[in-house]
Amino acid sequence: MPVAVVTGAARGIGAAISDRLASDGFEVVRLDVDDGAGVLECDIADHAAVERIAHDVGPIDVLVNNAGIWRFGPIETADPADIQRVLAVNVGGTFNCTQLFGRSMLDRGGSIVNIVSVAAHSPNPMVGAYSASKSAVLAFTRQTAVEWGPRNVRANAVGPGFVPTPGTG
Repeated sequence: MPVAVVTGAARGIGAAISDRLASDGFEVVRLDVDDGAGVLECDIADHAAVERIAHDVGPIDVLVNNAGIWRFGPIETADPADIQRVLAVNVGGTFNCTQLFGRSMLDRGGSIVNIVSVAAHSPNPMVGAYSASKSAVLAFTRQTAVEWGPRNVRANAVGPGFVPTPGTG
C-alpha cells in the first residue's frame, strides 16, 4: 500500500486531502499541531520532531505540505514574533518535511505537493508575512523540482484561492 504524509491534516483542506488519499488506497499519516483522531501531533517547524516521525514512518510515496498559518494585522504594528512564527511554519516546516520525508523518495520516486495560495502572486492587505511565506514556498517548490526531478521526485505547488474552513475564521 502506498504511503502519504499530509501536514495540517486535522481540519480543513488538509483533512479533505487526507480523506481523499485514503479513499484512493493510500495509508495516510496525518500531521498537525492539533492532535485528534488519527492525527499525529507534530509542530513541523521543529526539525527534530519531524525527523523523529520521518524515521518512525519510513519510506513514503507522497508528501503534501499543507500546513500553514497567518497572523492578521498591518505590517507597521506586526509583532516580530508572529512574523517569525509564520515563516517558521510556512517556509521552515515545508523545508523540514520535504528534506526529512523526501529523502526516502530519492532515486525510487515520489511526489511532493506544496499547498501555496493565490496570495503567493496576489497579496492581500493585513496578512503580515503570509503572502511572502507562500511566495517562498513557491520558489522552494521550483528549487526542489530542479534538484530532485532528475532523481524521479516530482515537486508541484497548488495555489487555491480563499476556501472557507475552520482555519480561515
